[in-house]
Amino acid sequence: MKLTDKQEKVISEVIEDFKSGKVAEKCAFVTFNLPEGIPSAKWTLSNRWLAFLTTGDVDARGFKQWKQVKRYVKKGSRAGYIWRPRIIKVENDEGEKETRCVGFIPVAVFGVSSTDGQPLDYDTPEVPENLPLKEVAESWGIKVKADWFGGAYGSCKVDGSAITMNCTAPKVFFHELAHAADSRVKEARGEKMVAGQDPWQEIVAEFSAEILRRMVGADLEDTSGNTYDYIQHYAAKKNLDVVGAVLKCLRDAGNVVALIMETLNSVTEGACNAA
Repeated sequence: MKLTDKQEKVISEVIEDFKSGKVAEKCAFVTFNLPEGIPSAKWTLSNRWLAFLTTGDVDARGFKQWKQVKRYVKKGSRAGYIWRPRIIKVENDEGEKETRCVGFIPVAVFGVSSTDGQPLDYDTPEVPENLPLKEVAESWGIKVKADWFGGAYGSCKVDGSAITMNCTAPKVFFHELAHAADSRVKEARGEKMVAGQDPWQEIVAEFSAEILRRMVGADLEDTSGNTYDYIQHYAAKKNLDVVGAVLKCLRDAGNVVALIMETLNSVTEGACNAA
């Protein structure tokens, strides 16, 4: 079946995600972060992945499905696509009617972020009050918000002004806070952060996050194995091993950790003096 120009554009963007190595991480996220009772929970796993990759949202539905829950697609929103079987009735050799799948048809769906209207049934996420180092982000005026159904476990605006948490894991918050600190360190040097998944920035953030976990959260889950795998992934993009990549980023990671801990001490002392 011939695809429209819009459909081909969406598919080509998904292919680019494959080339960049983002697809596996995104598919893993959508597999385990699915609100109960939404239409896509009944879809095939491949369609759930495709909807997420093309809309950026876990909860994606057709135009009429959104209308049924009194939400409406915003004007100008871009559709994502899933595949629906094309079923026809045919007569078999015995002269009986039977249904047969003769192909697949692309069906437009829209992510929840492309809609307005009534609140949905699933819970509104909240950032844990006792999240370690949260006071550092607050002292920098960073808006920390929660969105359990976003496109990654966490994200930080390139200018370090906002952090979005898509899970409750402190280590993820440390990683995003490290990005925010890195942005401030670079700004002080007259430099700017690179938008997107820059390998050096990711290595600095992940290594810094592991150091912070050990410094302020001795009772937190040991995530050093995940840290190694994460850094190894980005080190390979620079043809380095983990040790070589970390050594190259050691100065920046040190500056990031120092800024966060200095800020924490300042906030703690301020609270004590106020008391």
